Amino acid sequence: MRLPRLPPRPAGRTRGARRAAALAWAPVLVAILLAVATGWTISALRGQADRARRVEVSIAQIHVDLEVPQGLLDQAAYGAPSKPPPVTGATPGAGAAPAPLPPPPPPPPRGTVAATAATVLPRLNAIHDDASEPQRVDAIVAGLRALASTLETSPVGSPQRTQLMQRVELAFGALEHDQAHEAVTTARTADVATLLLIGVGALAVVLLLRRFDRVRRRDYERHTAELRELTLQDPLTRLANRRRLEQDLATATAGASSDDPVVFVMFDLDGFKGYNDTFGHHGGDLLLQRLSHKLQHAALPHGTAYRLGGDEFCALLPKAAGPDAAAACREALSERGEGYAITASAGAVTIPDDAADPSGALQLADERMYAQKPPRAGAARGWPDAAASRRGGSRVDGPEVDGSAVSVAEVAEVAALVAEVGAGVGLGGAPLRDLVLAAELREGPLLRAIHERFDGSGHPHALAGEEIPLGGRVLHACDAFDAMTSPRPYRTVPLTPQEALAELRRCAGTQFDPHVVDVIEDVLGSRLVSSPIA
Repeated sequence: MRLPRLPPRPAGRTRGARRAAALAWAPVLVAILLAVATGWTISALRGQADRARRVEVSIAQIHVDLEVPQGLLDQAAYGAPSKPPPVTGATPGAGAAPAPLPPPPPPPPRGTVAATAATVLPRLNAIHDDASEPQRVDAIVAGLRALASTLETSPVGSPQRTQLMQRVELAFGALEHDQAHEAVTTARTADVATLLLIGVGALAVVLLLRRFDRVRRRDYERHTAELRELTLQDPLTRLANRRRLEQDLATATAGASSDDPVVFVMFDLDGFKGYNDTFGHHGGDLLLQRLSHKLQHAALPHGTAYRLGGDEFCALLPKAAGPDAAAACREALSERGEGYAITASAGAVTIPDDAADPSGALQLADERMYAQKPPRAGAARGWPDAAASRRGGSRVDGPEVDGSAVSVAEVAEVAALVAEVGAGVGLGGAPLRDLVLAAELREGPLLRAIHERFDGSGHPHALAGEEIPLGGRVLHACDAFDAMTSPRPYRTVPLTPQEALAELRRCAGTQFDPHVVDVIEDVLGSRLVSSPIA
């Protein structure tokens, strides 16, 4: 089966991605350009409509002011002055003559017509370029000039004068009609353009909102994916972390079969503690990064590498890759240099043949990995030497117990006994390793509980019973047995193992955990079968 792998880390945006992003903004940019163009067009049309309306009003005002042609037309129609009107108050009789026509308005003085024409002509010239029909303005100007000249020289009722006045009137009517039509048409066009602008603006807003929503959703999805990736990735080594292992292991156990099995391998670095003590934590972090990089390449292309924490690693590999793949991963976690040698212990489990569920696979791989470590793994790795070196000691002397120097061999014996007793009380995996390390290095939180008593009369916290950590209860009893069977400044003749076990049994329930004492007796019983305990 194809094992799950971490997605590749997001790289920088390629040229194609940038082009696609630019094209995605194209509709928005087009909508903005359309809105700007439409706005400019509407502004121009609105200006034309206002100008056409002003010209229309000006033409109407000029036509109103030109009452002289109308008076002259009336005068030309009536000819000579009419008779005087009848006497007011007279009642016409049956044979009375018909009432005379009302007298025509008196003709204006000839100088008034010329003066009016002279006033109107500049106003007509001012609207000439803005009029809808400039040629009609030219015709009206020419007609007014001819009319003014004719009024000065022609007699009343002259046909030429009458024709000129009629022609001026027709030209004014046509100009007013055309100008009014242009004003209305331009105003309607401006209104339509305004509605179009509103539509384009609304479309642009919708496109912008949709674009922003897509960008926001894309950014949210990208950030979510990045956060999800960070939660499934070890920050130091960039390998998959324990949470990702739990997910992938569940998937692997659910999909694996006897025909298509999966191999789960757990690794633990040997010598990393001494390397950390010698080169410091920063140097240890750099070492972990180098080893992780090699492990990841060894697990590729079909497998996945994980860091569980500290110096623990593991890998999921297809069975088809063969044993060389697991061996390559183990070799990738090895490094040798001047003054140090890092190797890895490994425990492999085949799924589903050896284990059918994630917890079973983890536990079995951990047990097999730990079984590879020799009883004196701590001494072989040189950890007690490193601890002694930091205290200024030698390779012969180990840590101190009750003010006395303990040899490396004795430390290894205590650690071996602690390992057996710890496994006998049910410890395994990381808790058991921590317990053995505490026994080897005489360091760690478990040593704080070594002076606690099972009945609660110990120190520093006066813990009782199961309040005391199980590892601390094991370490306390094993240390006591070792102290009673080893030479001490306060006791020249040590107790025999039988006497020490008898003392442990006597203090079981008060100083020591009875169950731990039972396990110690079982572990040492085979060694003392020639001299059974009374």
